[in-house]
Amino acid sequence: MKKLLFSLVLCLAGGASYISAQPRPAEKTPTPNTAARAAAPESFQAKYEGGMLGFDKKLEGSLKFDDINERLVFFGKDQ
Repeated sequence: MKKLLFSLVLCLAGGASYISAQPRPAEKTPTPNTAARAAAPESFQAKYEGGMLGFDKKLEGSLKFDDINERLVFFGKDQ
């Protein structure tokens, strides 16, 4: 009888701790005006210092955002 009562109390205490441990929902904050942010530059100067196996040349060029393909592209002197 003691084991049954002990296990019942243990289950109720575990269930109560599970319910009370739930996090409260995040408060919604107003989003800042996106027009007020400064726009990123379309391209900027960069130096490529290798990275592929067997290609150890250092190149100077520019990085540009390719919005259509959603990628960042390095353009050397020959574009």
